[in-house]
Amino acid sequence: MKIRGWEELDVILFSGDACVDHPSFGPAVIGRILESYGLKAANVKA
Repeated sequence: MKIRGWEELDVILFSGDACVDHPSFGPAVIGRILESYGLKAANVKA
């Protein structure tokens, strides 16, 4: 969030999957789609 200059998030995705930004990981794909709509999204490994 600091790197992107965000102070708050619109969406937080919780998952047991690895937090890897790769098309084979569902939360990463969902996060990228949400960001393409202008939302601030983050993936959290639970």
